[in-house]
Amino acid sequence: MRFFKKRPPRMFIPAKQSVGGPATFLRNLTTYLDAAGYPYASQYRRGDSIFFPIRHKTAVLDKVKKHGGQVVQRLDGVYGDDEPARRDRLARVYHDYADWVVYQSAWCKRVCDYQMGVRDSAQYRIIPNGVDGEVFYPGDNEYTGNQPVEFVVSGRFKRTDMLDIALAALDELQDKGIDLRLHIIAQYEHQTAPAYTGKSYAVVHGAQSMRGVAKLLRQSHIYIFSDANPPCPNAVLEAAASGLPVVSFDSGSLAELLPFGTPLLATASGGLIKPNENFHADALAEKLLLAVTNYPQFRATALAHANDFPFTVCGDAYREVFDLATG
Repeated sequence: MRFFKKRPPRMFIPAKQSVGGPATFLRNLTTYLDAAGYPYASQYRRGDSIFFPIRHKTAVLDKVKKHGGQVVQRLDGVYGDDEPARRDRLARVYHDYADWVVYQSAWCKRVCDYQMGVRDSAQYRIIPNGVDGEVFYPGDNEYTGNQPVEFVVSGRFKRTDMLDIALAALDELQDKGIDLRLHIIAQYEHQTAPAYTGKSYAVVHGAQSMRGVAKLLRQSHIYIFSDANPPCPNAVLEAAASGLPVVSFDSGSLAELLPFGTPLLATASGGLIKPNENFHADALAEKLLLAVTNYPQFRATALAHANDFPFTVCGDAYREVFDLATG
């Protein structure tokens, strides 16, 4: 690793080495840092310390440590018993390499402490994700009761069981005479196809750009989050920033992130990490019906909190951590 004595220490951010939610976050972070004129390195040979989501090559971390650099790790959630080898590799970085850890929520920290053990170091921060307000903002499409309710769901849908629950809940609403449509923004459409085959109300949009997702959110009335135990889902924050009431289950970090939206979170039994079998369609259907029948109230609340998630707050917090780590 090369050091440049005539310049301040820089954080290496491997922004091009992530996918999914971490990739979205790193894109937002580097865009923010560029706009703020904050120096960082895009190649590890030009950096002194390193920041990365989840895990990075230990060979690179060894080089950072050898030259006195700091390792800042960002963690995002549940590392289950079904992936013990992956969790063990992650735990090694967590305990043996990370000087600083950033958790996306307080719930995320509790999960990491539970699954990988409490770290000796007290150097950590809890920094929820932020949203690009120039892309995600409220529209003027209001539900009046004289048109179909436009529900929307989005995500990568690695599993279809939680989406199945959302569809079953919407079936219950349809049986009660609610006229509705569900817009499915799916990054991997082929994986979710079996779940919505035959659903007359389902409109499949497939993968979209960020601006495409934002446009569909503004055209919708209510967002459904169909996943379990989320650490800090970008999709939920984007929907909230778009002024949509969010209906989901009270699991993971959702009540922490959306304290104003807890009346629309259905109960799911269990402890810190709730089993998928404890999420039931009838409980979700009850909250969906509540959101529809009291839409003006929940829409007004959502609009009042649409500006709660600016990326500038998130970005400023990361700059503070980087300054502490490299200073």
